[in-house]
Amino acid sequence: MREQLLLNVIRKNPSITYQQAAQALLVSESTIKRILRTLRTSGIIERDGSDKRGTWRVLS
Repeated sequence: MREQLLLNVIRKNPSITYQQAAQALLVSESTIKRILRTLRTSGIIERDGSDKRGTWRVLS
């Protein structure tokens, strides 16, 4: 559920920060980091560029 919500937020704003994503989903930044880690290891998303200026890309 949260994973799908986060994917929708990333599609709308690929350069979203942890803080912005946490505010959008009304969860903590730790929760966002955990969800993103799960999505990355599952091959659903990847990060293009640096941590500071990069963007997220949804692969599937």
